[in-house]
Amino acid sequence: MKKIKFISTGGTIAMNENENGKLEPEFSGVELINGLPELKKICKIDAYEFSNIDSSQMTPEIMFELTQLVAKNLESPEIDGVVITHGTDTLEETAYMMDLIIDNSKPVVITGAMRGALELSSDGQANLYQAFQVAVNDKSREQGVLVVLNNEIHTAKLLTKRHSTNLAAFTSINSGKIGEISDKKVNYFYNARPSSTIKTKNINNEVILLKIVPGFEPFIIDTLLNNNELDFKGLVIEAYGSGAIPSNIVPSLERSIERGIKVVLTSRCLEGDVHNIYAASGGKKDPEELGIIFSQGLNGQKARIKLMLMLGGDYLAKEIKDSFHS
Repeated sequence: MKKIKFISTGGTIAMNENENGKLEPEFSGVELINGLPELKKICKIDAYEFSNIDSSQMTPEIMFELTQLVAKNLESPEIDGVVITHGTDTLEETAYMMDLIIDNSKPVVITGAMRGALELSSDGQANLYQAFQVAVNDKSREQGVLVVLNNEIHTAKLLTKRHSTNLAAFTSINSGKIGEISDKKVNYFYNARPSSTIKTKNINNEVILLKIVPGFEPFIIDTLLNNNELDFKGLVIEAYGSGAIPSNIVPSLERSIERGIKVVLTSRCLEGDVHNIYAASGGKKDPEELGIIFSQGLNGQKARIKLMLMLGGDYLAKEIKDSFHS
């Protein structure tokens, strides 16, 4: 029988309503496992409570620490895979960070819940049980970090949260779910590949994410540049459509790049890539020639996570550009 490391971090899956009717952390990881005695039939479980927090309180540093813990456990010959419970608000960032860092063929499966543990029609127990089903399945190896929610299996690099409350809150952009759990069976539709591994022992959280909207003024970027107390190293811009930006902010982006700040361009659209095709975006200057990095298929929050890791690993400018273009 396989042995799975279970790491709980909190989230709605471990919450219950307080006296004011608000959800707050209550149940430990061990209590979640004890509530599912059926798990003993499919694997041995070694439980560890990393934290018990609302995932809105997650920080890049906490995510990085959690990722290091998961990677360390995967190195143990006694552990056949890892299951993590996590709040859904920042689940996609944590999952993607793990996918970028962890270089191990063993299954890593993250799950959570949209409803509290004792709410009507709570989805927590079903999601947790199915996460373990996926973790013990041999076909889950070498697939990168997987996320199991609502009977569906998603890859970390494509997953995003598209709805604030629906049980079917998550989808995979530019693709679809990689598989599903149906009639207690794990079915994969296709095989995925893990993201290219970023080798770093540090994370640089000095990366700012900005969304372009009509009327976006260059003073916003200039104010950041002129703030002596804010020494940021990276800037992620969520642009219009396939990468269009107002030409009036290009000089500010150029000044950012001249200061050594890495500028990554993504789309504020849910799906699709960015392309350097609009003359208006650069005016008389081509954005890509200025050093703006065009990211392929990543949303803003994931591009920020990736840039944090690459800056923390002291990657060269060309290496960062090539990694985002691939």
